[in-house]
Amino acid sequence: MNIVKNDRKLALKVDSYAMALGYQEMGELNLRISMEMDHLEWEAHRIIEGLLKRVNVMDVY
Repeated sequence: MNIVKNDRKLALKVDSYAMALGYQEMGELNLRISMEMDHLEWEAHRIIEGLLKRVNVMDVY
């Protein structure tokens, strides 16, 4: 980040490299979250399927 001072105000200017690093970090985090959610979805599917087999609901279909 750079501090930019013009005639009337003091402002922060974020450079493009810092923005790129931020977006890269967010992308990696989103990928990890997506992979974990996929894993949890499969685990939930497996647990529910096992539960349904135990109560013999699967035989009805």
